[in-house]
Amino acid sequence: MFNFAARSMKNGRSNIQNWLEINECQRLKNMNRNRLLTSEMMENQETMRKKQEFVAERVKSRIDGLLEEADNYTRIMNEDYESFFMDHAEDMYKVQLELSEYRKLKAVVNSGSLEDIRSYLVNKVNNITNTLLGEKLRLNTTSATTQLAHILELELIRDLRGKFIMFLDFIGKDENVAG
Repeated sequence: MFNFAARSMKNGRSNIQNWLEINECQRLKNMNRNRLLTSEMMENQETMRKKQEFVAERVKSRIDGLLEEADNYTRIMNEDYESFFMDHAEDMYKVQLELSEYRKLKAVVNSGSLEDIRSYLVNKVNNITNTLLGEKLRLNTTSATTQLAHILELELIRDLRGKFIMFLDFIGKDENVAG
C-alpha cells in the first residue's frame, strides 16, 4: 500500500511538473510572439516614416526646382518682355500651376500621416482622371487666351497625374486608383 501511495504522489508530481513545463513553454511562446509583433510594428512604423520623409524630400525638391524655373522666367521677362511672352509665357503659366499643386501637396505632407498623404493623392488622381475624361478640349469662349490657358492646364494635370501615381506606387496603393 505504501508503494501505491508513493507511486500516486510520484505520478501527481510528474503531472504537475509536466503541466508547469507546458505552461512555461506556452508563456515563452507568447512572449516571443509578442516580441515579434512589436518588432514588426516598429519596423512597419519605421518604413512608413522613411516613406513619408522620402515623399517630403521629393516634394520639397520639386518645389525648389519650380521656384528656380520661375525665377529664371522672371529674369527673362524683366530683361525682354516681348521675347518672354512669345517664347516662355506658356511654360511660366504651367510652372505656376504646378507650383500651386505641389504647395498643396506639401501642406498635406507636412501636417499629415502617410495615410493622409495616400488619401490626398488617391483623391487627386481620381479627380484629375475624371477631369481629363469629362472636360472638353475646347471651351465655349471666343478668347484665344482662355482657350490656351485651359489646354495648358489639361496638359499639366495629365503630367501631374503620372507623377502622383508614381508617389502612390512608392508608398503603396491601399485604395482604388484609376490608373
